Amino acid sequence: MRRIAGIYNYCNRWCERCPLGHRCAVNSRHSGDEEWLDNLSKKMEDAAQNAPEESPDPNREAPLEEQAPSDEEWKQMMEGKPQRPGPDRNLQNHPLIKECLRLMGPWQQLIDQVDEHWTQHVKKGEWSPSLLEKPAAIAVDNAQEVLHWYQPFFYPKISRALMGQQETSASPEDWQSDWNGTAKVVLLGVKHCQKAAEALLFHLPQLEDPGLAFLAALQAWEKNLQQQFPHAQCFIRPGFDTLGIEENYGL
Repeated sequence: MRRIAGIYNYCNRWCERCPLGHRCAVNSRHSGDEEWLDNLSKKMEDAAQNAPEESPDPNREAPLEEQAPSDEEWKQMMEGKPQRPGPDRNLQNHPLIKECLRLMGPWQQLIDQVDEHWTQHVKKGEWSPSLLEKPAAIAVDNAQEVLHWYQPFFYPKISRALMGQQETSASPEDWQSDWNGTAKVVLLGVKHCQKAAEALLFHLPQLEDPGLAFLAALQAWEKNLQQQFPHAQCFIRPGFDTLGIEENYGL
């Protein structure tokens, strides 16, 4: 099967549920790819060994996406109270970043309520493998997975998109710019999260308050995303858009 060049640059990294994983160069979960991956690893090791040595620059700041939040920073992000200095300090004051971090509050509350729903099934002795065969339980389980997957995804991605937009010399109308592609992935993720929350509200009406609060915050953030990246939806993602294939998470 022929691989699709660059497909992995504009996806949500959910390889286990990707409909085009068999055509992706970095997806290692498919049989028959082991030899190719071994060769790739060897080439990367050889390149690293042959690379010229550089003296460490104490003033050099690592790229934003290399700086994974610590446990304490992530806890603060979940509470909507970021306290993180560093090279993203300029972006930290950007409205989209602030709103993204504030979104983590209602997001975590909804996730906690869904987790509690499953905990109650276990406590009551109602949980069994057959439970997940029921359509409603399948929908709730899929929605829960989607919310868990995207929660840590938006912050680094939208930061990358904003940094690219600020630093590039490309015209705002350059639809195929990297930052437009990154923003499109975020916007698609927003749609998946909206569907997840709506599925939870449909099957678990007791989650109305946290569900509606999350949806309201997410929709407000989506509106501002679209204003910041008005051409993002015009970006053509390799594979997904060229073949007309959408990610489907059973919602």
